[in-house]
Amino acid sequence: MGCAQSQMAGADSGMKVVNVDKVKSGSKMLPRGGAGSARYKLRRCNCCSFSYFALCKTCPRCNDAAPVVRKPIVGGNWKCNPSKVSELKELVANIDACDTSGCDVYVCPSTLHIGIVYKSFKNGAKVAPQNCNYKGCGAYTGEMSADQMVDMGLEWCLIGHSERRGEFGLPTPPESNSLLAMKCKYLLEKGMKVIFAIGEPLPVREKGLKAVMETLIPQLLEIKGMLDPARVVLAYEPVWSIGTGVTASPAQAQETHRAIRQWIAKEVSPSVAAEIRIQYGGSANAKNAPDLSKCPDVDGFLVGGASLKPEIAEIVAAVAKEKCWRDLGNADLFPAAVYEKSGLRKTGAVTWVKA
Repeated sequence: MGCAQSQMAGADSGMKVVNVDKVKSGSKMLPRGGAGSARYKLRRCNCCSFSYFALCKTCPRCNDAAPVVRKPIVGGNWKCNPSKVSELKELVANIDACDTSGCDVYVCPSTLHIGIVYKSFKNGAKVAPQNCNYKGCGAYTGEMSADQMVDMGLEWCLIGHSERRGEFGLPTPPESNSLLAMKCKYLLEKGMKVIFAIGEPLPVREKGLKAVMETLIPQLLEIKGMLDPARVVLAYEPVWSIGTGVTASPAQAQETHRAIRQWIAKEVSPSVAAEIRIQYGGSANAKNAPDLSKCPDVDGFLVGGASLKPEIAEIVAAVAKEKCWRDLGNADLFPAAVYEKSGLRKTGAVTWVKA
């Protein structure tokens, strides 16, 4: 089953998009401001079949909970680039060109460049170091601590990337699952947020999904109690596709993301599984991002080489367009008169609404 088919068969299969100019004035579903040309997403309640606007947290009729909406997130991992400080200006400009209104964006500069660029972004993009220790400040040569990151106002840190897990292609000591779990715990205790990368090598992928999950599960086991959707993002990176130009097909990406989510639902909780964001991170670029974004369990990308190019803005635009969520804050859902006439109980609003 392809991504588009999977999406139709998923939790949002009861949704439809309508033009509000076709909705009669005074309708229970008419948003503030009256009928207009904007497009709003309607959701059909799984419990009572009442149709209502998707920015409701619950059905106005029966209070049944609406499916969780995950805001997309894209990260640019600059790795050990660029070679010259003079090149940073162009890279910063590429990130500033990203529209962050419908997608969270973060950047992972090299250690030497974090202090130069961490206040440079004008569009709300966050800076995330590519590594940290798990002890704090002190006699730890060559390391960074979360205390230093917090002092600089940094919110995120990337850990677990395959190139830290022993995939440098050099005889560097690999970071174990236990070590990464300690780092994750340490970062969260310091109030930071974590992008936690996981992945599998090509020989494992060639054996099929079961073998892939047998490799991924040990990477997740020691952090399963730390999977707070508000503070942890998972980045699935098939090691065989990183920097090779070979990308997992949308079907491969979706089946793996779905399997990860199903495992979390079983081992942690269904609510955590529904809310946690899972990025895809294998040679994502402007060309393949639109198709990968159609996968319902792909919530964005951890981008490598393409994050050093202007096309990073196209990748952000692709996932924002496909997921198509924009921030409305806690706007009042219906005019007060509609509530008074209909007798509907006034409900809250989630942050994101399909435009």
